[in-house]
Amino acid sequence: MPEPISSQRSYGASRTPEQSDPSPPDQTLPATTQCEERPAPVASEGFSPAEEQNTAGVDHLVKRRRPALETALLKGSTREGEAYEVGAVKLEAGDQNEAGAALYRRSGQTPDGKLGVTSELGSARIAVGTQNGECRGFNVGAQGSLAQSEWTLRSGASGEDAMTLGISAGAGAEIGICEQDSDRDGRAETCVRISAGPVTYAQCLEAEPEAAPPRSDFEMGTGGASGR
Repeated sequence: MPEPISSQRSYGASRTPEQSDPSPPDQTLPATTQCEERPAPVASEGFSPAEEQNTAGVDHLVKRRRPALETALLKGSTREGEAYEVGAVKLEAGDQNEAGAALYRRSGQTPDGKLGVTSELGSARIAVGTQNGECRGFNVGAQGSLAQSEWTLRSGASGEDAMTLGISAGAGAEIGICEQDSDRDGRAETCVRISAGPVTYAQCLEAEPEAAPPRSDFEMGTGGASGR
């Protein structure tokens, strides 16, 4: 049974659950050792798994909490690996207070994971809080739409830098700013999301690593300390 698609709004660099392709059967080795192969997680366009996730590497980013309710009447995946849900509902209270529903939701991405697309039909959402998925900060919004789509373009070694553009046939507004460490490298990404009426823009940028201090002549072996 595939994992549920979270209704978390995309800040552009969140991760997705594993695809629902079945794992190959166990294979017994000549010795008594037995191993099982499983597909690696696949990045997608801003949905996070419902289970808890640990944002290891950045101490002040807290662990993902399980929503009070996140379910759907029907969920699965296509042969192309796109995940879908019918009759999805989410309720959450605490650090993040949220209520949302969608008649239909679908997500997919290119094979290299650089471009992802999400689409919804008949959706509504109201939220205010400080913990949107793995992203810690602040967000508030109320939106409803007959149809909407978002496109996320990823860059960086692990897709940690991302930009999302969206368009919808609906009304409402949303604003959010937060930090997350989606690639677990110890450097947080700063994420911003703004929606106004039919247009949505979101972006995540990871902080550049601090440059190492220059080495002295003695450390570089240039003879700066010779003759002493």
